[in-house]
Order: sequence, then C-alpha cells, then structure tokens
Amino acid sequence: MGLRISTPDGQEWRSAMINPPIFAVSTPQAFYELLLAAASKDPDAMRTFAAAHPEFAAFGAWAKSGPWIGSYAEERYNGLNSFVFTDSSGAEHTVRWSLLPAAQPVSVSPDDLAKRGPNFREQEITERVRGGPQRWTLVVTVADPGDTTADPSKAWPENRRTVEVATLTVQQIAPERDGPCRDINFDPTVLPSGMRTSNDPFPATRSSGADLPEPMKLAAQLSHHALYVLMIGMPLLGWGMLSAAAYPVVLFGGARLPAILPQSDGLHMLLWSAHFYLAFVFFALVLLHIAAALFHALVRRDGVFEAMAPVPTHHEVAPAE
Repeated sequence: MGLRISTPDGQEWRSAMINPPIFAVSTPQAFYELLLAAASKDPDAMRTFAAAHPEFAAFGAWAKSGPWIGSYAEERYNGLNSFVFTDSSGAEHTVRWSLLPAAQPVSVSPDDLAKRGPNFREQEITERVRGGPQRWTLVVTVADPGDTTADPSKAWPENRRTVEVATLTVQQIAPERDGPCRDINFDPTVLPSGMRTSNDPFPATRSSGADLPEPMKLAAQLSHHALYVLMIGMPLLGWGMLSAAAYPVVLFGGARLPAILPQSDGLHMLLWSAHFYLAFVFFALVLLHIAAALFHALVRRDGVFEAMAPVPTHHEVAPAE
C-alpha cells in the first residue's frame, strides 16, 4: 500500500506499507545480499544467505504459515520502519503504523488463489469499491523505552500503546497502468512537520537519491560544493579586485570596507578576468540546479522538488478522512 497525503499548505506525507508483520532482514546491506541470493543461479545461495542472517528465519516462518487473503480490501498493511512524532509539548515518540481493514479477512488456500489468475485481486477490488467505499483505520503504535527502533525485522510486543489517528476511505479505483500513482516515488523520508526519520537506516536507503546512478550522485554533490564555494568566493574576489584598483567598497548605508589587497594594475586585471569567467560558471550552476529541480518534479516525481518548493505544488484531496 502506497500513500501520499497532501495538506493545504503544501506539505506531504508519503508512506509505503507491506502486509508482512516483520521485514525479512535487519539492515539495508543484508537486503542487498538477499536480492543477490534470490537472483543467483547457485542452488545453495539462499541457504548460505539464511545461515549468515539468522533474522531471516522468522520472516521465512511467517511466509510459510501466514494467511493467504483473496482481496486487497481485507489485507492489513504495516509500515515496518520506525519514525519519530513530536507532540504539541515538544516531546518525541518513536512510532510505527499500520492500516487495519474494516472488511473481515477471509483466508484462501494457495491452490484456490492459483486458479483465480494473476490479476484477480485488481479486478476484485475494482468490483468491491464499485459496490461501496472500502475503509482502513490508520493505527499508530508507540514504542516503549528499550524497544528496537533500528531493526524492522524485530516486531514490538503486542501490549504497546496504540492510537487510532485516521481512516483511509477508498471510493474509486483507477487503472494502474496510467493512473496517478504510477510515476510517484513513495519516498518514506517525505514527511510533514512534526514527523522525522529515526535511527532506522531503511528510509534513507529507500529515499529518492538511493536509486540515482552513481555519476548523477557525484555530479549533484560536486555541483552543490561548487555553488557554495562560488557564493562565498565571488564577493571576496570582487572585494579584492576593487581593492587592487584602489576603488572604494561602499556598502548600503555608506559604510566602507577596508582594502584587503595592495593597489596593483596587474593584480586587478587578473582578478577581473577571474571574476568575469567565474560569473558565467556561477550562472551555469544556478541553471543546472533549476534543471535538476524540474527533473525531480516532472520526470522522477520523487518529492525532492516538493521539499524545496516554497509554495504548495499539489492541490489534490488527501486520501484520508
């Protein structure tokens, strides 16, 4: 289940939830190793992986015995990562959340599921919603001191405090192929005020930049550093250039800055040339950042532009009551 909740002031909350009660592994590196093992042609790859990652056994046991449900409307969806909520008094609480279905779950045997075809759940939820809205209750579970917050493969005890915070109501189904959710990156680090990531490493790994090609990551880092250097260096370079030409440097209000370099025609020409050409570099970096922002907004649609934009960028109705 992927959710994007938008507020009138332009903030967003994006969340992705799955039906297992625990995650398969405890760290992003272990998850990467799991993907390699699952794709390996070595018949012993998964056995070797499981031996190296004992937490995988609990997930395997759930996968073998977990109930098979015949409808999306009957599934419970769990956000297994930990986040931090800040209440009105400023106190912080580490939480996880789940969507609990209003519809009563009905177990279906694997053999019956196999007979229904690969897309029957999509067809079933479309028919079900056509007959009436489907609802889930958003329940937040609050951790106690000492609970594991950095490892989604470890469930919290059942007696932890829970709070029902919202109701998700589905009133219409749009085809996935060209629907409004197709191009959204449900980045778990896109959060509204009052919410932040915890020491759980998975949200940052799943975030927007995690799937960028390495050359793009390097280019983004270098361009940011260059922009900051020029933002500081260009005024200093201009100050030195004027000082070398014995021109006064006058600020607003008539305040004058002292000369930082001795008068020198040769030094003035050298600094003038450097200032002239670096101005074009600075302008090019600004345009590059604008292009990158538009790329995130129009192509990747990963929430980066929304996080930077000073005004609301969405005018859609939030899918929660």
